[in-house]
Amino acid sequence: MNRKEERFFENLCAGMNQCRDAGGLLRQVMTGEQTAEAGYEEICRLEKEYRKQLPILHEKLEKAFSDRQRREAARQLTGNLAEMMREIQKITQNLYIGYSEAPEVINIMAELAACALLELSRMTAYSRTIRMDYMKVEARAQRVRNYEERGSRCFCEGMRALLAQESRPVYVMEWKEMYERTEKILDLAEESAEFFQKLMQECV
Repeated sequence: MNRKEERFFENLCAGMNQCRDAGGLLRQVMTGEQTAEAGYEEICRLEKEYRKQLPILHEKLEKAFSDRQRREAARQLTGNLAEMMREIQKITQNLYIGYSEAPEVINIMAELAACALLELSRMTAYSRTIRMDYMKVEARAQRVRNYEERGSRCFCEGMRALLAQESRPVYVMEWKEMYERTEKILDLAEESAEFFQKLMQECV
């Protein structure tokens, strides 16, 4: 790995840690460990910090990767982090506005999303020691896929239960959106793990 690549991955690790922290705050808000107001304010701060860093990440990846496929994987990965942060921010904003009591299944999905983001954070940290730790990257990528699969099952279960509540149309509308946003975070996390693996394969 050349020095330009190292600089890119250093910045990527910082961004991934911000996304991880946002996911942890979402979990805390959903479970009541953190107030929606405090969680939302901190997530907004994290999202803003990452958004400021995104042009720098793009500049560094253009310098780091001469191969078009690796460059595109890096760009997609950084974009996914921004999108996950926005989804987390929107979910927490809705909770802050005062959505009614959350269905139990979506609390489980939020926990799975937080776990997936934690695994992604640990994966990116291995960029410094990839020759020794590539198999650990593979193992953590599989954990992310497992979290996404469990999240998909929860999504189907939760949506079936939600849509059965015909007498509560506003509740159904509100939480349908929240289910979809949480599932999207898990989908993006799985995709991000794949992009990171593509970036690392050349370094092994």
